[in-house]
Formats: sequence, structure tokens, C-alpha cells
Amino acid sequence: MNMIKIVADSSTLYTRAEAEKIGLHSVPLNVTIDNKSYQDLEDITSDELIQMINEHKIPRTSQPSLGEKIDIYNELLSEGNEVIDITMAAGLSGTYHTALMAKDQCITLSSVFSCAFFLFMIRLSIDNAITSVNLLQQNDAHKLMRKCHFGKTECIVGTP
Repeated sequence: MNMIKIVADSSTLYTRAEAEKIGLHSVPLNVTIDNKSYQDLEDITSDELIQMINEHKIPRTSQPSLGEKIDIYNELLSEGNEVIDITMAAGLSGTYHTALMAKDQCITLSSVFSCAFFLFMIRLSIDNAITSVNLLQQNDAHKLMRKCHFGKTECIVGTP
């Protein structure tokens, strides 16, 4: 059965392990401090990062590489899934434009969304997207209306 898979980066504040538990595919951002590179939330925790900032060390972040995005899209697409990538707002990061470039390399990729919210709102958006996708795949429009605050017309149009 074809599934809808959601891809995002570590701006969601999910580690790869946490993301995997809820069906999210997370690609970590990169953090560089004192010429040492870390994968966000994998090689360095939020607490460690804050401690380094308190020590007057200045972190620099960079987006996941184009190749990483293409690889995860192709992996999920090859399994017969549809893919939606939710990124930070284009004005905050290059992740949206990288996702668009990766999308152009994958013929069947469904959608790339730019989330124009603060970082904690991205996690809320991801949580709502996962709930919505699960309910759509269960073809349960009534729960979708109650839990995700969609109208009756949106549910009828959006369900198979």
C-alpha cells in the first residue's frame, strides 16, 4: 500500500530516533563550532550547544546537503511512497530551496512546503501533518474533522 511519508530537518527538534518512532524522516542540520562539525541532535544535544554558546563559542549552521535530500526522497519513492517535505521558511534558511532542487531530481515527489513559523511551530506543524496523514490513510474523515480542525468539504475532497 502506498503511504505518504513526511521528511523534515532537525529544526523540528526531533532526533532521528524520535522522528522514526512517529513515522517522520528527519535529516539533521549541520552545526560547526570551533571548526568542528556536528550533526544537529545526533552528535550534539541542545544542552551541549547551549553550554558552548554560554562559553562564548559561536555556532554556525548549514542545511542538509542536496545529496542527502535526494537520497532520502529516492529511498522513500522507490518503496512506492509519496513524499512531502516540510522545511523552515525560505527567508530563514536555504533548506526550502535545497528541497526544491532535490524535488526537481525526483520525478514523482509530491510536495515541498516552506513553514513560515518560528522553530517550535515547525514541530507543531509536523505533528499535525503526521496526524492528518494517518487519518487520511485510515479514510477517517470524521476524526480528521475533530482532531485536525478541517471542515467537512476539506475532508470530503481530501479523502480517497
